[in-house]
Order: sequence, then structure tokens, then C-alpha cells
Amino acid sequence: MGDEFKVEKSYTKKEEAMKLVKKTMIAIAISSAMVATAQAGNISYNYVDINYASFHQSGFSESGFDVGLSAGFGNNAYFLAEHYNVNNGGDRTKVGVGYHMPLSDQSDFVAAISYRGVTNAFSQTASGYEAEVGARMASGSKFSFDAKVGIANVSGSSGIQLGLLAGYRVTNNVDITASYLNDDWWSTGLSIYKLGARINF
Repeated sequence: MGDEFKVEKSYTKKEEAMKLVKKTMIAIAISSAMVATAQAGNISYNYVDINYASFHQSGFSESGFDVGLSAGFGNNAYFLAEHYNVNNGGDRTKVGVGYHMPLSDQSDFVAAISYRGVTNAFSQTASGYEAEVGARMASGSKFSFDAKVGIANVSGSSGIQLGLLAGYRVTNNVDITASYLNDDWWSTGLSIYKLGARINF
């Protein structure tokens, strides 16, 4: 009975964390929309992300962390890298390059292609690629919002990805961010919720 209580308590904490990420993302997105006509802030392509991550799909719920890096080079290009680590032992890494082009004084079109490597809890590995397009938007000097859609092909199986991110700048170079990724690679319907900080440099 003690073990059952621990499992139920752990699951409840994960559900509460997921709800917090959802509420934070919605609140920041609404605030961004309310100031959409304000003067644009800078859209940075030089930053480090550090996040708590919550992973959910049918019959599976787990937490972990996520770290990411973006580094601009040239006039319109950037290098990107990201690593997820799940507490049950699985992980996922991607490394790639992207291109950005201004759509207006407060929004950019973005496109990227990346290598993806995946390791599950049983140390089985797979690899492939991701390709995505989307937009990054800034509202004033405080708010930001990203939306991306893409496709992933790993070990011959492909699926659609949808990603959303909302951010609020708390200091000159630190943002609080909340994001959501739906990844249907291998028809798993994996949802990843993240809450963390973006350090711009």
C-alpha cells in the first residue's frame, strides 16, 4: 500500500506540473496578444535554454529536463542543438542549422533541418532527421512567441511535429518560457511540456 501511495503521489505531482506549464503558456500568450501593436523587441538567435520537461503519451508519463542552444552566424543563419533527458533513462538529441528571414519589424520566418538521435529506456538507439518551418514574433521589449510545424523521420518512420513557445523577459537577458511540443513520430502522439529559462547572450 505504501508503494501504491508513492506512485499515485508521483503521478499527481506530474499532473500538477503539466497544468502549471499550460497555465503559464496561456497567460504569456494572452499577454503577448494584448501588446501585439507595441514596438517590437529584439528576436535573439543567441541563447541557452534550461527547462523542466514533462513527457506524456498513451500509457506513459514521465519527467526530466531539457537543455538547448542557439548561436547565430552570418547574417541570417544559426546553429541549434537540444538534448532531452527522461528520468527513466531515455534521451533524445538533435543538432542542426537554421535560417531566418524578417517578415516585419516584429516577426521572422524560420526554417531548420537537424539530425536526431534517440535512445530509449532499454538503451536501444535510432537516428534520423527533422525539418521544420515557422515564425518567431516579438511584442514590445517583454513578450515573445514562437510557432513551428515540421516533420521527423527516424529509422524509416515519419510523423508531424507541432511546437509552440511563449516567453516573458524578466531581466535584460533572461526570459521565462513555457512551451509545448506534439511529436507524432512513430504514431506515438508524444506531448512534451516545458517550463524554464532562456538566457540570451
